[in-house]
Amino acid sequence: MYRIDKHPTIKQLKVVKIPATKLAGVSRDLRTRITINEDSEFVGATAAECQDMLERGALNQVKRAREFAEKVSRTVKVENPRRRKRNVVAGGRVRVSAYLAGSQKPFSRKVKVVDAKAPVRVYVDIGCSGGVDAKDVEKRGLALLAFAHCLSKQRPVEVIAFTYFRIRRQDVLVKVPLGLKPVNWALAGAVIGHSAFMRDFAFRITHDVAKAPKAGCIAWGESYQGNTVAREILGAGPNDIVFGRGHLSDSVLRSDPVKWVASELDRVLNTKGN
Repeated sequence: MYRIDKHPTIKQLKVVKIPATKLAGVSRDLRTRITINEDSEFVGATAAECQDMLERGALNQVKRAREFAEKVSRTVKVENPRRRKRNVVAGGRVRVSAYLAGSQKPFSRKVKVVDAKAPVRVYVDIGCSGGVDAKDVEKRGLALLAFAHCLSKQRPVEVIAFTYFRIRRQDVLVKVPLGLKPVNWALAGAVIGHSAFMRDFAFRITHDVAKAPKAGCIAWGESYQGNTVAREILGAGPNDIVFGRGHLSDSVLRSDPVKWVASELDRVLNTKGN
């Protein structure tokens, strides 16, 4: 079920890629190896509820995520695909010059033309400080989803959830690609916006990959350094966007989420270029 790769620049790195559609199967496999009380609440949700989120996503967050993204879209101005006139077989108006030239496409109509741009990968670390409560995790997740939603109006966006740990002498990276636009609100909202899901999923994967009960987080709170360690481990390119682990001083949590999205979009769109 797991696809294991070796990172070209980091020694002793094991990369585990899990398709989003396989999360439920992974959870069932891990459940047989981890002792967990089905009746106990785990950071806001029971183990059974976490399993349900693995299979269907956080359905109760879809409406809220959509509404917040639309609110941000109305506030943050992002250039939409341009409309241009093109010669077509059938359209609203005859182009005389094309008709006289015997073109097979003598009509014209306006169509949306999306400039060819490479997809932007947005990496989101699902690790989180224990001091960040469930409401702030959700707040951060909604802001990140809205950011991806607004950015996708300009170019394709691929959201990839990840987490990484240091186990003895080996670094382990777990990646969950959430796909290109349109955003899968239910699944993405669960993976990056629900504390119970994040911690339940991260702990299970860590136990499974580590084959040991203890594993330590690496590069904890290194966002002030531009997430350089995470970028290196991910093999992120210069145009890739990396959001590190959530912590109490996270800029998303210390500011208005709408203003944060606007600021991040301005920074990305004005520095990434075309």
